[in-house]
Amino acid sequence: MLRNNLGNLRYFIAFAELQRISAVAVRFDVNESTVSRALRAFQEEVGHPLFSQNGRKLNLTDYGLMVYNRLSGPLKSLDEAYDNISKVEHEIKGTIRLSTAAGFASTHLVNLLDRFCEIYPGVRFETRVDSGLTALRS
Repeated sequence: MLRNNLGNLRYFIAFAELQRISAVAVRFDVNESTVSRALRAFQEEVGHPLFSQNGRKLNLTDYGLMVYNRLSGPLKSLDEAYDNISKVEHEIKGTIRLSTAAGFASTHLVNLLDRFCEIYPGVRFETRVDSGLTALRS
């Protein structure tokens, strides 16, 4: 149970939060029929009624609310873990060697490099500060 399709779970969680199939369709950029099929499939997989219909309005049953409460936290944790993995995989790392004139380094470069290192902590700088035109050319 609940292991076949993570996508259906995502649609269910979104429906529980947004309360409208059309809003879920907009969030995931899919057709409403895709959301409806996914919600039906998820309900079949769970094996209990998750929704009740009042006219055209679809609502969560008490059981559906219990499923949402139990699964929304773990899904959020899983998504955060995927995001962290992705960030580590795409993190900018390495060494940048800079040579600059002393005047520029003291007035601008230190602040720029401090801000850069806050954003990209995996980057190291090796700097050579020199005075004169030869520093700028190298």
